[in-house]
Amino acid sequence: VEASAAMAACARAVVEGNGLAERVSVLCGRVEDVAEAVDSLLRQANGGAAAVVDVIVSEWMGYMLVCENMFPSVAFARNRWLAPVGGRMLPESCGFWMAPFSHREAIEDMHGFWSSRPYGVDMSRLANRAIDEVISQPLLDLLHGPESVLSQPAEVWKMDCRTVTSQEVLAQTVSFAFDICHVAKFHGLACWFSCEFGAGVPEGLSTGPDEAPTHWMQTLCFAGLTSDACYGLDVGLDDRVEGSLSWRALGRGLVLELRGAVRRKLAGDVIYFCRKLELAKPG
Repeated sequence: VEASAAMAACARAVVEGNGLAERVSVLCGRVEDVAEAVDSLLRQANGGAAAVVDVIVSEWMGYMLVCENMFPSVAFARNRWLAPVGGRMLPESCGFWMAPFSHREAIEDMHGFWSSRPYGVDMSRLANRAIDEVISQPLLDLLHGPESVLSQPAEVWKMDCRTVTSQEVLAQTVSFAFDICHVAKFHGLACWFSCEFGAGVPEGLSTGPDEAPTHWMQTLCFAGLTSDACYGLDVGLDDRVEGSLSWRALGRGLVLELRGAVRRKLAGDVIYFCRKLELAKPG
């Protein structure tokens, strides 16, 4: 089942090109809208028996795992057709990961452009305003090198694709607590996800900064326009970053609320941050 007419046409071409037209059916539309057609195909394939399947495969994951709001359609298919005993979901489970990050390159690149007299015009007074505009929303980018990740990453939420409800995916609050492992500039919290495929499939998928880059990249939530952490807060060994991240679906995007504190041992202070952000589906 493919919602995009263009991609459904591509899928049919591949099926036909490989001589599988008698075995593979491609339906175009939202799965909720073509459910009766799927019922008919499954009953035919099962010799008139119940419309059930042994496996559901879907690449529904979006940026930060849940952006794009596609899991409810997968849950609809699961609840309607997956065999109650022995049925498998691929992926079987997904993990939501976080870590505090430092991304001096991004800040320096943005600041450097506006300070470089583009077109011979001094625009340096706009540098901070331009940076504020860019990091006022989550930034999709890749973190490079261990110096960019300031603590051991943590899996702060895990979903079992066989049992999780749509509402649990569309609205969630997770807590985090990280001990800083090296001296750096703290900029915010990075988010990414991993997928596991269950027994017999040893290789999973990770979109983390220590794995091969993917189009999902990492989602970087800068700590706040009203705190020093926005442009880089000095942190050191055993300083602590703690707080919570909440999200809820808004169309194909997400509304995020990031709250937290940086507890610095050497400086003897606590820096608080609070951000409300929107992550939109690109393009």
